[in-house]
Amino acid sequence: MNKKKLIPLLIGLSIALLTSNCQNLSTKNSVDILSQHGYCDAHTHLTTYGESAIDSLVKYNVTVVRDCGSDIVLINKWKSEIEQGKRKGPKIYFCGPMIDGRKEEKMRIAVYDTIEARKAVDSLVHAGVDFIKTHQALKPDCYFAILKEAKKMHIKVVSHLPQTVPVWMSADSGVSCIEHAAESFVASPAAAGFVNTKNDSVIFKCTDWWNSPHGDSIINHLGKLKLFFTPTLYSYKLWALQGKSKEEIDSRLYVLAFLENLTFKLHNAGVIILAGTDLYDTTWQHETPGKSLFDEIRTLEDAGLTKQEATDAATINFKNWLKK
Repeated sequence: MNKKKLIPLLIGLSIALLTSNCQNLSTKNSVDILSQHGYCDAHTHLTTYGESAIDSLVKYNVTVVRDCGSDIVLINKWKSEIEQGKRKGPKIYFCGPMIDGRKEEKMRIAVYDTIEARKAVDSLVHAGVDFIKTHQALKPDCYFAILKEAKKMHIKVVSHLPQTVPVWMSADSGVSCIEHAAESFVASPAAAGFVNTKNDSVIFKCTDWWNSPHGDSIINHLGKLKLFFTPTLYSYKLWALQGKSKEEIDSRLYVLAFLENLTFKLHNAGVIILAGTDLYDTTWQHETPGKSLFDEIRTLEDAGLTKQEATDAATINFKNWLKK
């Protein structure tokens, strides 16, 4: 395939980037629930998808979710109703709003300096969240201030990486889990200044870098750190299949193959994979709450994990993340 055909597919994912321990988590209930043959979706946005997601998750025996960004009032309401036995639903671990560097909304707290960043962590901890979630528009100094404050407050940080922070810097600084193979991993070499970003072949330089001895060295380093990672491959696949032409779809699926291979390398190095769907948008065809988790498990198998290893990503690996 001509590499030039792949350029459009990373607009809105990595090209934007290239141009420019938790004591309050209660692990016992989730360990018990998951041991009863239930499953965990480690990346949802329940209030964005809507209340119907809860019943669908129950139908597919998803007994635990880690919600990575929702309206804190509504997610707390659902969580309380489930815990009080007023409705059936999965056990919910939630972060409330994500901390980000763009417009504030119900799903985001916008911070623009380190003081605001630390205050955001403190306010969320006092609001009773189970972990902190960061997003991609944060400035580096704000991001590292969040990691430092979270460590002080004994709470985990889960990151959709900021656009200028390489994955290994985040891992070395104490992040608990990295989200998304496409958005958080691919462009890290450019964020670190390891590849030239001045022409339209930069994405291929990044993928080449990951496939080089330099990339292998970083992958092995992340494995030694026992980093947790939620690749959300099936979510990317859904996006790929929405291409406007066969050529565009083929190009996106070509990149999916790279992401699957990268995930497999990370897994083999010792990085701990979590199964998450990025459950978010009701308009995406075939993204059914609960069912899509099993689609993610199958996609992890396509990436090279054994059936048991892919199942572990939706069961025992999440228990181990809770205990970390």
